[in-house]
Amino acid sequence: MRVLVTGGCGFIGHHFVKFALNHPSKQYEFIENIDNLSYSAINDPLGDEFFQMDICEQKTILNHLRTKRIDTVVHFAAHTHVDRSIQDARPFLQNNVYGTHDLLDVCKQHIDETGHKLRFVYISTDEVYGSLNPMDKPSLETDAIKPTNPYSASKAAAEHFVQAWTKTYSLPAIITRSCNNYGSGQHCEKLIPKIINNALNWKPIPIYGNGLASREWLHVQDHCEAIHALLTSDIEFSGQIYNITSSESFTNIEVANLICDHMDQLAPHKNGSYKQLIEFVDDRPGHDMRYAINSDKLKAQTGWTAKKSFQDSIDELIQNERERAEALPHKDLPQARRIEHKSFPDQRGSVSPRFFSSYDKQAGAHLVQENLTHSFQGVIRGLHFQRNKPQAKLIEVLDGEILDVVLDIRPHSLSFGKCEYFNLKQGQSIIVPAGYAHGYLTLSSESYVMYKLSEFWDPLDQNTILYNDKDLGINWTKYMMPDKFILSQNDIEGLTWSEFLKTI
Repeated sequence: MRVLVTGGCGFIGHHFVKFALNHPSKQYEFIENIDNLSYSAINDPLGDEFFQMDICEQKTILNHLRTKRIDTVVHFAAHTHVDRSIQDARPFLQNNVYGTHDLLDVCKQHIDETGHKLRFVYISTDEVYGSLNPMDKPSLETDAIKPTNPYSASKAAAEHFVQAWTKTYSLPAIITRSCNNYGSGQHCEKLIPKIINNALNWKPIPIYGNGLASREWLHVQDHCEAIHALLTSDIEFSGQIYNITSSESFTNIEVANLICDHMDQLAPHKNGSYKQLIEFVDDRPGHDMRYAINSDKLKAQTGWTAKKSFQDSIDELIQNERERAEALPHKDLPQARRIEHKSFPDQRGSVSPRFFSSYDKQAGAHLVQENLTHSFQGVIRGLHFQRNKPQAKLIEVLDGEILDVVLDIRPHSLSFGKCEYFNLKQGQSIIVPAGYAHGYLTLSSESYVMYKLSEFWDPLDQNTILYNDKDLGINWTKYMMPDKFILSQNDIEGLTWSEFLKTI
C-alpha cells in the first residue's frame, strides 16, 4: 500500500503512521504524512515523507496523490476537543466538514483524471450516536445518529459527505467509529493525561458534574490494529461503517479513582492519597452521559479483537506522563532580556547584520514564524500566551515606541508571577523565552513591531491574561490614561491571574 495519512501528527494519526512504518508484514510500501500542526500531539513527524499543509490545499494534495502514486487515504485530521467546539464551533466546521469535503473532492478528481484505484478511510467517532440511557444496548452501525454537541455534529456531517461521494461518485470509502482512545503522547487537555499531570503536580483534578458520565476506552494500538485489519481484508469499500471498541466501560470518576489508586502505589505523596485532589466542577453544556458501541461486525468480517486492558495499562500511562511531565523543582530558567544589534555606520547611513543562528541560540529554540503588527497609539496587545505550544519570541520595534511587558508564567521558575518592563524604540529588541505571557502598549502615534516566533501561531491555543488584573499590578496608567486604551474584545475578556492559576 502507498498511503496518505492526514493528521499524522495528531495522537491517533501519529500512532498509526508509526504502526504502519514498523509493521512486520511490510505491506505499507510508502507512508506520506500531512498535518498543519495546529493541534499536533508530537513535534517530530514520522513518515517516509512529511509535509506541513492544510487538507484544504487541493492543488497540492492532488499533485501528491499523482506523483506519490497514492492508493489509500486514511483521514484522521480533525479538531476533536468537545469543550473547544462548544466555545467556538467555526473551526470545527471549517476543518472537520469543509476539510473532509475538499479531500473527497480531490480524491474524486484524481480517480476521474487518472483512472487509478484509490480507497478512502474516514476516521469518525462513537459520539455521533449521541447519548444512551443506562439500560440501552450498545449502538450498532445501523442505528440512527443523533449528535448532540458541535464536535460530534461536525463529524456526523463529514460522514454524510463520505457516503454521498460513495453513492453519487462511486468513491471507494469506509467509515470507522471508535470509542475513546488512550495511550502515550495524548494531548494534555484530554481526560487521562489531565488527571495524571494534575496529580503529579498536586493540583485539583476536575471531574464534570457528578462524575457518572461513562465512556468505553480503547488502547490506541488496538485502534491501529483495527484499521490495519480493515485495510488488509477483502471487505468492499462501499460506504460501510465499522464500530471499533474494547467494550471496557468506565465512568469518569472510576477512571480518576483507578489512576489515583495506581499513583498512590507508584509514587506515594507526602500529603496522602491523590484522591483528595478530585473535585467536581460544573457540568459542560449538553454533556452526554453514556456512549457504548457494538463492534461485532468488525470482528466477524476481519477477525480483529482488542487485546489491551485499560486497567493493565494504567501504570504504563502514568510512567509515560511522568517522563514528559514538567513537574520539575523550581530553578533559575532563562529570563526575558534586551538584546543589542551591532551597527556599522558610514557616510551612507548604517548596516546592522542579524544572525538567525544567534537568535535561535538566545531564544533557546528555532524561530519558525514572523509576524508584523501595526498599532495606533493606546493599543494594548496582550497579555498573550500559548499553553500547549509555548512560543519563544524575538521582539523588535521597526518604527515607533512601545512599553513591552512580559509575565513569567512558568510554575517552576524563580520569577514565576513576576512582570518585567521594557521601553523599546525603533531598532531595539528583546528576547522572550517560551513560557512567558507577553504584551505591549503603543506609546507613539503608531508603531510597527516584528515578532519572530519559535512555534507557529495557533488560534485554538491562544490564551490571554487580563492586562489590568489587580493582582499583577501592571502600571499602564503611568504612561497613558485608561480612556486612551484600545483593546480587542478577546483581550478585554482575558483570564484573571487567579483564574489562570487554577488552570496550571
